[in-house]
Amino acid sequence: FVRCLSVEWLQEFLALPRADAIQLLAQYNGSAESVIEQIFA
Repeated sequence: FVRCLSVEWLQEFLALPRADAIQLLAQYNGSAESVIEQIFA
C-alpha cells in the first residue's frame, strides 16, 4: 500500500499548513499513496 512511510516524509507532511494537509487528505480520501505521489510529483 505505502512503499515507505518514512520519518522524513512525515516531517514534510506535517510541515504543510494545516489546511493544506487536510485538503490533501480530503482530496485523496485518506489514500496515503496518492498523497505521497502528489507531494513528491
